[in-house]
Amino acid sequence: ASVPFAVIGSNQLIEVKGKKIRGRLYPWGVVEVENPEHNDFLKLRTMLV
Repeated sequence: ASVPFAVIGSNQLIEVKGKKIRGRLYPWGVVEVENPEHNDFLKLRTMLV
């Protein structure tokens, strides 16, 4: 198992390409909270639950 190092959180749903996702919108793009290619949120949640 790997230790989570980069964790992004958000309680807002944003629309990206017609699909609502939990994430953060930045001028350079979107970070999806539940996308393992973007951050380690899912690993942290798995460790805690």
